Amino acid sequence: MPAAHEAASTTPGDAIAPTFEGAPFYAGKVVLITGPTNGLGASIVDAMCSWTADSKPAKVILVARNRALCETKEALLKASGIEAVSYICDLAEPSAFLPVARKIAAQEPACHVACLNAGCWLQPGNKDVRVCQSDNLEVHYCTNFLHMVFFVEELSPLLESSGGGRICVQGSFTGMSFAEGKLDLDLSSPEGHAKTGQK
Repeated sequence: MPAAHEAASTTPGDAIAPTFEGAPFYAGKVVLITGPTNGLGASIVDAMCSWTADSKPAKVILVARNRALCETKEALLKASGIEAVSYICDLAEPSAFLPVARKIAAQEPACHVACLNAGCWLQPGNKDVRVCQSDNLEVHYCTNFLHMVFFVEELSPLLESSGGGRICVQGSFTGMSFAEGKLDLDLSSPEGHAKTGQK
């Protein structure tokens, strides 16, 4: 199957809408983006705003932790003619993001593309630092991996009922560091936390 993104620009302000089989891929679709306020997620939103009217999605569902930044992106989308809605939750906290994923699945009538992009990087230069959230789970594990798993699980029926949607999972420097053995996977568990002697 051809790649969905047959054409795409990396130049901000001059973005070319991706095509699939000769037609704008996102045109008229509902797209969910986690982590739309910074980095790649913000760039995706900005690019969508610059596309021609016949290439733009019909609606973008934004999921982020920072309400002010998320609502700024929502306003940009609306100003460009794209319907947008924000869901605010901490993607490092399953108790926060799981209800939101279920709420989206229950109340949004359609979702054609889920772009699971949110991530964090809290361990620059120190692989032995374990940063935990309220459930004593490692923050990178929750944000860069676990939220994606749960969103895929909860949104799959909605994506299927919308005509067989697409799921786009973005990687991160954290994932690359895991793959290269630069971060200790044991730090994801309380036992590994104890092994480091940290509190």
